[in-house]
Amino acid sequence: QKAREQLGLQGDQRYLCVMPGSRASETARLADTFLETANNLSIRHTGLEVLIPVVNTKCESLIQEASKKFSNLKVHIFQQKSHQLMTASDVILLASGTAALEAMLLKKPMVVSYKVSPLTWRLAKWLVKVDYVSLPNILAGRELVPEILQDAATPDRLTAELSEFLRNTEKAKHLLQAYQFIHKKLQRNASESAANAIVELIES
Repeated sequence: QKAREQLGLQGDQRYLCVMPGSRASETARLADTFLETANNLSIRHTGLEVLIPVVNTKCESLIQEASKKFSNLKVHIFQQKSHQLMTASDVILLASGTAALEAMLLKKPMVVSYKVSPLTWRLAKWLVKVDYVSLPNILAGRELVPEILQDAATPDRLTAELSEFLRNTEKAKHLLQAYQFIHKKLQRNASESAANAIVELIES
C-alpha cells in the first residue's frame, strides 16, 4: 500500500508489473508479446492495470508505440522505479535476469519469459546445459516459477500462467512459502561473519 501511495496508484486496484528488459533490444523483442499478454489478462480480470518501469527514453518510446495497439489497456509507465513497481504489483511478467531474484525477495508471484534470435537460441541450447534460466528456479533446484521461453512464449501461454496466480490464491500462497524458505537460506548474517573473521585474524 505504501508503494502504491508513493506512485500515486489506487490502493484497491489490481496491478500487473510488466518488465520486458533493461536494454532497448530486449524491449523491442518482448514488448508486443508482453503487452498482448497484459491486454488478454485485463479482459479476463476486469480492471487490471499495467505498471511498466523503463530505464531510458528509448525504451519508453518502444513501450508507448507497442501499447497503441491496445487502446483499452491502462498502462502506467515510470522511469527508474522498478523496485517500487514490483512492490506495488499483484503479479509480475518479466524477462529473465536479475529482476527475477528481486521479485522473489519481494515475495511476488511471477512468470519469467525470454526470446532471442533463432540462431542465438540454437547456439545457447548447444553450448549451455542448464535445467533452468531464472535465479529463483536455480536456487530452488526445481521449477518454482514458470519459465516460458522462445517459441513457447506466446501471449496465450503467458496469459494462462499469469491468470493462475491472479485467480488461484492457494497457488500464490504455496509460492510465497517457497520464497520464504529460499530467502532464509540466503540470509547468512554477513556482518557477524565478517566481524568474527576479523577477530580470528587479530587473535592469530
